Order: sequence, then structure tokens, then C-alpha cells
Amino acid sequence: MIRIRKFRRDEVAVLERVFDGMSTLSRYLRYHSATPRLTGAHRRALTAVDDRRHVAFVAERLGPDGWRPEGLGRLVDVGGGHAEIAIEVVDVRHRQGTGEALVRALAAEARAMGFGWLTARVLRINAPMLALLEKVFPDADVSPDGTALALDMHLWRLTTVEPGRRRRPTA
Repeated sequence: MIRIRKFRRDEVAVLERVFDGMSTLSRYLRYHSATPRLTGAHRRALTAVDDRRHVAFVAERLGPDGWRPEGLGRLVDVGGGHAEIAIEVVDVRHRQGTGEALVRALAAEARAMGFGWLTARVLRINAPMLALLEKVFPDADVSPDGTALALDMHLWRLTTVEPGRRRRPTA
């Protein structure tokens, strides 16, 4: 059983537990650089949620020892009706629905907050994340952005699963 709930600014241990459950590659794909450890500045930035400009969710799974964090998702207001999203999931839970649950929770929250668009920068080599976002937002506008792809996703086009529909950049 999985649940998604709001992340609180004092939950540094949750942040660290998810980070520690990620491999070197997963950390690189999430942070777009080698990130062997969370610095104090990282901790402060990632826990600076205010539920207005920076909202975060934690995905937890019920186990024998209670609820265990397995993913984090966040949205940050970047202006003009746009919010940027990012997610991270512990490696043992990849491709098990945790990331999709976080993306859908972020989209619902962004809609409720009045945002019209979500944006994300995803490294080109992060095929699973690109596939996930294209599954949830099949009409996403995708454009090259250096080693990454920039995705602009209109919240009113949020869909249920539409297999086989993909849009890739031409350049």
C-alpha cells in the first residue's frame, strides 16, 4: 500500500532516507550532476517548502515497521503560471508506480494552486522519466535544452494512460 502526503520542512530524515536509497546513477539523473552526498545547502533548499511557491510530497509504503519513504516530488513556482517539477524515487521502487503517483499528485496540486503549466528538465539519457512524463502528459511540448530535454506540460491536457502516443523533439 502506498500513500502520498505533503512533505514538511522539518523532515530532513525523510529527505536523507530517499537520497540514501538512490544509486549514483539515479542521483545523477535527478540532480544532473554527480551528487555523492547532500550538502547543508542542498538540505536547506530541498526542505524550504512553504506550500505556496514550493510544495513537496513524499510517497510512502506501508511495511512491517510502519510507513517508509520511497520517493519525493516537488513543484516550484517559476512565474507566469508555470511550476517546475522534479521527482526522485529509491532504486528498489523504480517502475512500480511511485513516480507516476508523485507526478499525478503534483499535477493535481498545481491545478488546485492555479497553475496552468508544469515544466521539467530531464536528461536525454533518462528514458524512464521521459516515458513517464509522456504517459501522463502525451501532448507535452518537448524541446532540446543542452544535455537535457525541456518539457512543457499543460495541466488541462492531463490524461489517463494513452499508450503509444509520444512526442519527441526533432533537433
